Amino acid sequence: MNRITSLFRKVIAYMTLMRPFTLLSPFIATICGVLMSVTVHGEMHRVSENLGVIICASITMALAQMCGQIINQSEDPVELDVINHKSYRPIPQGRITQSEARWMGLIAGMAAFILAFLINEGFGLGITIILFFAVFYSVEPIRVKRRKVVNTLWLGISRGFLPLPVAWSIFYSPFEVLPLVLGVVLFFWVSGFQITKDFPDMEGDRRFGIRTFPVVYGIKNTKKFMHAMNGLAFALLGMLILTRTLHDSFSFALVFFPIGIFIIHRTNKRSKKTKVMENGLEWMFFYIGLGLLYICFTVALVTA
Repeated sequence: MNRITSLFRKVIAYMTLMRPFTLLSPFIATICGVLMSVTVHGEMHRVSENLGVIICASITMALAQMCGQIINQSEDPVELDVINHKSYRPIPQGRITQSEARWMGLIAGMAAFILAFLINEGFGLGITIILFFAVFYSVEPIRVKRRKVVNTLWLGISRGFLPLPVAWSIFYSPFEVLPLVLGVVLFFWVSGFQITKDFPDMEGDRRFGIRTFPVVYGIKNTKKFMHAMNGLAFALLGMLILTRTLHDSFSFALVFFPIGIFIIHRTNKRSKKTKVMENGLEWMFFYIGLGLLYICFTVALVTA
């Protein structure tokens, strides 16, 4: 009985390490990317004919993000989590060792790499690039996490810009105009609002030389940057609609502009964390908003 209880606790610890809530966004991005691509090419039949491939690709994209998140936790000093009030994480609690976490991250990354190339070469190359960004955000000798500004833009590229073109490559070229321009909009969104997780962690990040935007530039200037990224995302979206690069039906996506402002004004150093989500309500709105943007873009295109 004790052995079963111990195994159950270990499984729960590994599941906590995965941070399942954050994996919904890449999963949704892949499905939406496929739906948009087959709509543009007038080949909706590909969805029913390749449903297994699409689900496998969505899981692959989620595994790639899982890899980066697990490695990020395994590479941070345990003391950093304690200072940042994250002692409930599996590694600081001793439920999982840093070595076990590294192996789990490696397995997730290898699984993503193999599955991606089984789907096709283009998707495989795209996932390889995403894995590079995911791993070297935390791992030396690059460890972008320590580098001011670059660390924010790095996440903007890997979690904002890349997923849609990479999903597009499952059936078509990732270099078509639509996935690239929407990828830029998403780049601005992620670059601006991924920062919400950094506000409550300022004390520990400062001590361990992690140069996030709030640590280097302070809360006030960071919020100015977030406003700029929010404005750029929706100025670009509006311009694409006005120039008919995007259908008029995309215009209802502009409702996310005030949502962005709401996130910025709620974000502060004392944002209350939750053990389930690990960050504050603003960070949850960032991820929910990201997923809804993918869905919003898809609905706009499919119903146009």
